[in-house]
Amino acid sequence: MRANAMTENLIEVARKAAQGWDDILKDFHDRCAHLEIDSDSMRVKALNGIAWSKDQKKKIDAKRKSITAPGNTIVRNANAEFKPQMESCQLIADALATKIRIYDQRRALDVAQQQAELDATVARDHRARVESLEKSADMLEEEGCDATEVERLRRQATDLRPVDIVAMEPAKAKVAGITEREVWNVIIEDLEKVPMEFCEKVPRLKQLLDRCREKSGDVEIPGVHFEKVTSFAGR
Repeated sequence: MRANAMTENLIEVARKAAQGWDDILKDFHDRCAHLEIDSDSMRVKALNGIAWSKDQKKKIDAKRKSITAPGNTIVRNANAEFKPQMESCQLIADALATKIRIYDQRRALDVAQQQAELDATVARDHRARVESLEKSADMLEEEGCDATEVERLRRQATDLRPVDIVAMEPAKAKVAGITEREVWNVIIEDLEKVPMEFCEKVPRLKQLLDRCREKSGDVEIPGVHFEKVTSFAGR
């Protein structure tokens, strides 16, 4: 009985210690879910968020270890109390890292697209120059002008033509090593309405995502909105 009482007391200590992070993590998780990285300053903010979540995870783990040291049985039960908070920290870090990666890759795609459009503009101007030289040569030849000048213009056009190999219209820019696909995101709209089967101390986002994927997004869960976004993955 004494051992059981000690175990129950230790688990209660772990539960109260773990619950101390719930409000902090929920608030930060909500802000992370609605964060849009559209500038370098927002990217820095997301990096700071990753550092913060990792630091919190270390603190949670240190607190867990200070409580779970006495014995294996107590350790297993107490660990279960900390698991949701540690998973939440990892979800925050993963979500922010994904947003940063998407921002960086979109910026790379923008640069590649701008280069493709510039190449197309140069190609159009180049071709227009070749056509202008050929037209001038034809007009001079029809008017019976100096054959030397006609030959000079035609030679310039001929010399320029081999360079005119760029496509007239820019193709969709591609960046090596990046593929595009659609994925589902979970956005908690009203925590109180989320069914308990998806919750512990905080909503279990992995279980929500699994349910969404099983139904290909055709699923309604109170308090939850599923958002389909484009994800980029490096090869």
